[in-house]
Amino acid sequence: MKNLSAKKILFLLLVSLFLSGLMLERSYSRSPLGGIEREPFPAGPQLLYPVTEDIKLSGKQSLEFRWNFPNQIDTDYFYLRIYKGFDTTVKNMIFRQRYSVSELPPKLPASFFQLNQVYTWVLVQVYFDGRRSEGVFSPFKITKQ
Repeated sequence: MKNLSAKKILFLLLVSLFLSGLMLERSYSRSPLGGIEREPFPAGPQLLYPVTEDIKLSGKQSLEFRWNFPNQIDTDYFYLRIYKGFDTTVKNMIFRQRYSVSELPPKLPASFFQLNQVYTWVLVQVYFDGRRSEGVFSPFKITKQ
């Protein structure tokens, strides 16, 4: 009988270890080779400005693009794209540029933008190990003051 209790305890211990292995953080997954590897799309930046429909450029020389981002140490660069309108297809792309962390925040001349025009900006964070975040985007509209 003591042997059976020890077997039950061992079984429960093994089951709990197995289940705890399944509860790994979502940012990691099991590799087919048995190790643990990172997910292909890590967390991306959080857009701060411009993110509204009321961007006033009167009297300003430039429009500054700002964002917060995780894993600053692991970041190689950002890929910024700007589209005219809401449609983020190649035919509507009017600007694209890579920015290293030391080049932040990027500023574009106010003359680049037209009054009463909607633009959409898309930002991708690229890590030193080659992974890229999913693109985050936000439309904004240039208005008169």
